[in-house]
Amino acid sequence: MPDDNRIALITSRLKRLGGYILGKRILYGLLLLLSLFLAASFLAALSHAVFYLPAWYRTAFVAAVMAAGVGLFLWFIAWPIIRRPSNEELALLVEKRYPDLKNRMIAALQLERKLLNNKENYSPALIEQCIRQAEELSDQIEFKKSYQSSKVSSGFKYFGATLIMTFAFWLLSPGIFNSSMEVFSNPLKEIPRVLTYDLQVSPQNADILKFDDLEIDAFVFGSKLPNKARIHWKLADDWRSDEIEKQDRIENVPETQSGLLAGAPDTSLFKYDFKEIRHDFQYYVEAGDRISEIYNVRVVDKPRINNIKLTYFYPKYTGLAPVVLDENDGTIQALKGTRVKIEGELNKPVVEGRIVYEDGESDELQIDDNRIGKTLKIMGNGSYHLEVTDNIGHTNPDPIEYKIYMTEDNYPSVEVVRPGNNIDLDDYLAFDLAATLSDDYGFSRLVLHYTVHLSPMEASSDSIEFKFDKSKTDQLIEFYWDLSNKGLYPGSYVDYYFEVWDNDNISGPKSAVSRTYSARHPTIEEMFVDIEEAREDMISEMVEAFRQEMQLQERAKELREDLQFQDETEWETQKDIEKMQQEQQEVMDNLEKMAEQFDKLNQEAKKNDLLTLEMIQKLNELQKLFDEVATEEMKEAMKQLQEALENMDKSELEQAMKDFEMSTEEMIQNIERSIAQLKRFQIEQKMQAMIAMAEKILENQNAVNEKAEQSEESELPNLKSREDQNASDTKQLKEEASRLREMLAENQLEMEPNAGEFCQSVENTDADMDMNEMSESLQNQQKPEATNSGQSASAKIEDMLAQMKNAQAKFNNQMSAEMAQKMREAIDDLLYLSDEQEALYNEILPLNPHSQVLPEYAQKQQDLRSEAERLRQELQEVAKQSVFIQNALDEYMKGVCNSMESSISSLTEKNGRSAASHQSDGIYSLNQSAQTLIESLNSQSQCNSSCSNNQSMFQKMNKLSKGQQKVNKQTQSMCDNPGQKPGKPSEDAMRRLAAQQQGLRQGISEMIDEFGDRKDVAGRLDKMAEEMKKVIEALESGDVGSPTLERQKRVYSRMLDFQLSLERRDYSEKRRADTGADVVRRSPAELELEKRMQESAYRARLEKFLDEAYPPEYEALIKDYYKALINNDRDK
Repeated sequence: MPDDNRIALITSRLKRLGGYILGKRILYGLLLLLSLFLAASFLAALSHAVFYLPAWYRTAFVAAVMAAGVGLFLWFIAWPIIRRPSNEELALLVEKRYPDLKNRMIAALQLERKLLNNKENYSPALIEQCIRQAEELSDQIEFKKSYQSSKVSSGFKYFGATLIMTFAFWLLSPGIFNSSMEVFSNPLKEIPRVLTYDLQVSPQNADILKFDDLEIDAFVFGSKLPNKARIHWKLADDWRSDEIEKQDRIENVPETQSGLLAGAPDTSLFKYDFKEIRHDFQYYVEAGDRISEIYNVRVVDKPRINNIKLTYFYPKYTGLAPVVLDENDGTIQALKGTRVKIEGELNKPVVEGRIVYEDGESDELQIDDNRIGKTLKIMGNGSYHLEVTDNIGHTNPDPIEYKIYMTEDNYPSVEVVRPGNNIDLDDYLAFDLAATLSDDYGFSRLVLHYTVHLSPMEASSDSIEFKFDKSKTDQLIEFYWDLSNKGLYPGSYVDYYFEVWDNDNISGPKSAVSRTYSARHPTIEEMFVDIEEAREDMISEMVEAFRQEMQLQERAKELREDLQFQDETEWETQKDIEKMQQEQQEVMDNLEKMAEQFDKLNQEAKKNDLLTLEMIQKLNELQKLFDEVATEEMKEAMKQLQEALENMDKSELEQAMKDFEMSTEEMIQNIERSIAQLKRFQIEQKMQAMIAMAEKILENQNAVNEKAEQSEESELPNLKSREDQNASDTKQLKEEASRLREMLAENQLEMEPNAGEFCQSVENTDADMDMNEMSESLQNQQKPEATNSGQSASAKIEDMLAQMKNAQAKFNNQMSAEMAQKMREAIDDLLYLSDEQEALYNEILPLNPHSQVLPEYAQKQQDLRSEAERLRQELQEVAKQSVFIQNALDEYMKGVCNSMESSISSLTEKNGRSAASHQSDGIYSLNQSAQTLIESLNSQSQCNSSCSNNQSMFQKMNKLSKGQQKVNKQTQSMCDNPGQKPGKPSEDAMRRLAAQQQGLRQGISEMIDEFGDRKDVAGRLDKMAEEMKKVIEALESGDVGSPTLERQKRVYSRMLDFQLSLERRDYSEKRRADTGADVVRRSPAELELEKRMQESAYRARLEKFLDEAYPPEYEALIKDYYKALINNDRDK
């Protein structure tokens, strides 16, 4: 056999061996792979059964198994295939198995290659021999035995063992095995862990209030429970953890957990507390293999209500605009019926809001985003609070309890401000009525209720409803109330009051009433008693002032004497002076008040027509006297005394006390004169009042007579009370006559015949008996008898009235004549004394100024001084009886006495110049005294003559002016008349007013006819008539407006001016004497009359005196006297 074939056989045998070895190796690798996969399956199933295998673990496990499988495949399968053993390696393996070959096979393989390239020149034969031996030997052996390895059997063992374990596990737990296969076949898929216990955490996600604590409860339930648990929380990107304490007892299981725990074989509770939480955080709980979800805890605030705003919508009737109070205060203070809208802002959204009242009731709040609102209607007091709840059940903490204060609509008020008291009606039975209304929001009605009381058994009630601006909360309602059509007579009266309703439409209008007042038609007694009593009181007060002033004068004298013995003014003396000064000031203040009261009384008397024109003029003079009681000298003395006290200058204080003492003397004289004048005037007023009473009785009696004639017999008893009143008034008039006699006696006039005749005319009448008879006839319905008695009574009253007026006129004339006579006698005495003083002056003037004979003239001067003092006292007494004598007269007479006293001293001291100077001053003061007294006499004469001429005109104008006043007020009231629209009075009312105005115009025309010859009267009356004509035209046309009302006011004003001009005596300033004063001059060598004549003012004054009117019997004498002074003709 050739060597090539032998080599081929060897090689073929080796290749078969190589294939066999490769197969073995691949089989082993496959067994390892299968064993790996079976072992992995077993381990997977086992671990799946025992543990929860997360995805990462399963992924890692599968990756590891796959990696091991790949490694085994590469190493035990792929690598043997890739790295097959060479023939030489196989030959060595065979030779190793069969040592007998002795390396022939490896040598044959190696030497065979030398046959072709035998560089070493090996022996070919030897090579061939070697190949042949190798082939022969290889044929005798079994190559497969050359590869002996236990790996395959080991692989089968591995495979068998793993197969058995895996199969056994599958048989035992096919579910777990299959589950494990499924789980590991999807390693990336999260597979729920199957544990024997579960974990529940409470409260999981939570909203917690800031600074509150949070308790975390972890419930572990099931079987095989872990003994420990941990909580992990994340705060500010930092996870922290802590072990949770296991609780011994399980209490207060939340309802959400109780169902889960009910069937659990075992349960553990782990608690953990977070304290005062301030920030949001996340947390989860870990218990054994159980890990809870990550929960969020959010820190929240409790819901709060801020910026509470109240909007008040007041009831419509109030007229108030809505008011917004944005003060973050829910306290409500509102009028009843007000709707209050409550609004507030929330710090966070809420799911529910309620307003809770104090009684526990509640209403829902309106919620809009972060705002709440509710509208309440306030109908009572109470309180409320607001509650809101957020989505986690938190409510606003400590809600404020706000009060509700309901204010009731106040009651209206009405007050009568004019007249504001009970009044007596005048003859026109009308008066101005005014009431103030006040309410918080307005009115709905105003009614004047009144009751007319004609007698105790006869009364009727009615009312007047006003139309007015009901929206004004404070207003004045004015109304001229004419009661002339109500049948009032003396003694009857009207009670009235206002009632007003407010406009409260919530609780209903409330009403209020004013005080009830009465307007009385006064009886004649009532008309005069008030004024008479007031004058009595005033006299008493004046007497008290006189007593106080006397005491002050005595005290001033004592204090002045004490000062003379004190080196310095002692403190006690100073206090006594101050006290005296205070008391003097009180006296002066009281006197001023009395002067004011006196003026009011006079105005009241004029209003009631209780004064004649002459009495009015006398009252004007008496008012001046009252105003001058507290003299300017006293006021100046008080001022100087105060300054002396402040300066503490003893000499000044002594002089001030001396001046004060002299001023008290003057005040005493003035007070004494005022008292005397008041008492005398009371007599005149008493007479006039009695005449007015008689006139009123006559008027009332005539009215009853007329009413009786017009009445049916059955109606006559209604007149009885009126007739009884007439009888009572007549009886009262007789009592007044007795009182008049007492007053005459007090003033030493009881023997005056005319006054006695006045009283007798009243005392002798028996008209009251006729009145009583008429009253009885009226009661018995005997009309003829009643008529006869009434007419008889009227006639007797009329006759009595005529006698009274005649006696009054004679009494007044007699008093005026006696006073004029006294004044004339005093003028004679003054002129005589002036002549005597001038004669003495002429005797002394030529003498040497220091002549030794000068003292001899002192006695003569003393006689003149005594006469002057006597005359001064007489004039003081005369002044107490006449209001026309000016206070200046006593000042001049005081100056006369002082000048003569100084002259006496100068003559005694042989000072002729000084004596002549004082005598000259005395002559001047005597002349001024005479002139003042002449003016007073003229004033009285003019008063007597003018009053007698103007009394009728004054009375007529007085009556017309009152009528005009009534028409004016009716016109004004008609424009605002209740029941009609303002400015549109009814036509009938306008026609009535036009007729009244025409009647007044007719009265003016009659006065023009009667007094038209007087230039000072005719023009003024004509203007009144022209204005009245225009008023009448306006009233008739119904065109009544502001121009007509203004024209009526002008007419009335002119009437008052006309009366006032009659009341004022036509005195010019030239008839008023200047106040007297002490004149101190240097002693001249002779009378300085020529110097005075050079003074134009003095000459002009004397020339004006020549133009005055004087009493006829003195006119020539007085004018010659002034001519002599002007011409300096001493002889004449």
